[in-house]
Amino acid sequence: MGQFGVLALATMVIAAEYSTGSIRSTLLWIPVRWRMLLAKCLVLFPVLFVVGVVLTPVGLGTAIATLGDSAQPVDAGDAVGQALAIGGYLGAVGVIVVGIGAAVRSVAGTLTVGFLLMLVLPMTMQSTSVEFLSKAADYLPGPAGMNLMGVAENNAYGPGTAIALLASWALAANVTGYWVLRSRDA
Repeated sequence: MGQFGVLALATMVIAAEYSTGSIRSTLLWIPVRWRMLLAKCLVLFPVLFVVGVVLTPVGLGTAIATLGDSAQPVDAGDAVGQALAIGGYLGAVGVIVVGIGAAVRSVAGTLTVGFLLMLVLPMTMQSTSVEFLSKAADYLPGPAGMNLMGVAENNAYGPGTAIALLASWALAANVTGYWVLRSRDA
């Protein structure tokens, strides 16, 4: 659930500019729309990656302290791998949200679409009795992140596929955002 704090932060990177009207200045200063989106993504991804890497040991330590003797042993290599996976996932979620925000152009709308895409749609599709929808849900961004971190229930694919899926979702969201920027904010 911590990813939704990241979703809210990433929403502010672009959608808040629409709510305050400062997007007009941004678009005047950076008239090439794809450069503006790329710049936002290039700033946001490393910030969220570092946040994920730094907060992972805090979460891991808290879980171990809370669980006590019931906690599974964790070695340093696993902890580092998990920190990198969480950082990568949070960065990817941020980039996806930038694209959604450019397309939707509102804070509430971006939060809603992001929440639906990351949590509600996968859960709904996975709980259906239609096998195609249930399997298709594994390829949405939320389940891809769970596979990347190795915490998915079914681990449908490995980390490489998860990274490719998250990159594809980020690209699709930003292409959509760019298309909306070009057509509406020309």
